[in-house]
Amino acid sequence: MVLMKLSVLGPAGTFTDAAAKAYLKTQPGTTVTLDYHPTFDQVYQAVSGDNLGLLTLENQLDGYVSATLQRLQTADVTEIGEVTIPVNFGLERV
Repeated sequence: MVLMKLSVLGPAGTFTDAAAKAYLKTQPGTTVTLDYHPTFDQVYQAVSGDNLGLLTLENQLDGYVSATLQRLQTADVTEIGEVTIPVNFGLERV
């Protein structure tokens, strides 16, 4: 069994949290603690050793998330995968 921490842009209940949980379903036999951070920088700073980080690369409203792209260009990190989750907004006329 592998133990690790997955740092995500939080809080719990966000789309990033949903993506983290979807990623964890693809990693059987791994015990992971979700570690929520309020900023992109704090997620990047938490990544070290066996600890992973997950950040939004693209969103439906703004397209690519520039804070993530800028960090990927300058930070000493390795991208290990991609998680895509469906995002549906339902509007109802009242």
